[in-house]
Amino acid sequence: MGKPRRRPGHDDRQVHSKKPHRRAASIFVRLRESIEEYPIRQRVKPGITGLAQINNKYDECLDDVRRKVEYDLQYLRNQSIAQDIKIMILTVPVMIFRIGAH
Repeated sequence: MGKPRRRPGHDDRQVHSKKPHRRAASIFVRLRESIEEYPIRQRVKPGITGLAQINNKYDECLDDVRRKVEYDLQYLRNQSIAQDIKIMILTVPVMIFRIGAH
């Protein structure tokens, strides 16, 4: 199965970058500090799709994240089975024809 691994010693020169999960955590901290309603957005259960995904493009800047937060807050205010069905129906063209969100 290859060479046995050994623990890095004092003589090893290894360069380690920040762990991806640490970078992601710092992004969420910055978003919470920059967008007042961001913690409320985290009450929305993650899923395959949502209002933000069918109405907004990928995040490119802080304003895009602010828009997504607004969509999630709108979802929370108007939560219903009918809204969920509408979102699922509107997701189909976005996925198949790339119509809507870019």
